[in-house]
Amino acid sequence: MLALAGAALIALPTLAACLDGAVIVNSGSTNFNGWRIKFWSNGMGQVVAMRDGKPVDAPRAFRVPRAATARFFADTQAARDAHAAGMSCMKSASFGTTTRVVWHTWTSPDVSCPQRGPNLALARDASVVISAAKVSSLPLRAGRIQLYKEPRRLPASTPPSGNASPSR
Repeated sequence: MLALAGAALIALPTLAACLDGAVIVNSGSTNFNGWRIKFWSNGMGQVVAMRDGKPVDAPRAFRVPRAATARFFADTQAARDAHAAGMSCMKSASFGTTTRVVWHTWTSPDVSCPQRGPNLALARDASVVISAAKVSSLPLRAGRIQLYKEPRRLPASTPPSGNASPSR
């Protein structure tokens, strides 16, 4: 009887094997940390601020409602299957970031740029997940900005100007 129960437990797939997952990655910029969201089909996720490919702090858990989760994964699959070209947009060299969804080795176009078709639906769904993760509460500032100060120099003393002539 115990051998039969043990065999049944081995045959059961683990919870992790049953879940589908995606990653939403923000590149960060010169002045701001990026972030990474790991998001699973059960609606659970983890978000962490990233700098130079390394976590800045401990991952923080969050949850997304079931309907939004199902829509996210359905729209992610539709965008991948459509092979639709993403639209690009102008970004600042110092402050511009890219946000992409990675799912089953497929990487989306930048969902922070305006999109159309299946990529538009994916961009909307990704923004729901990003909002639920409360990315804005992460330590997004990239360290301390060092301002270099030059010591102030007093102007050289000059005689007062004017046409004053010596009195006799």
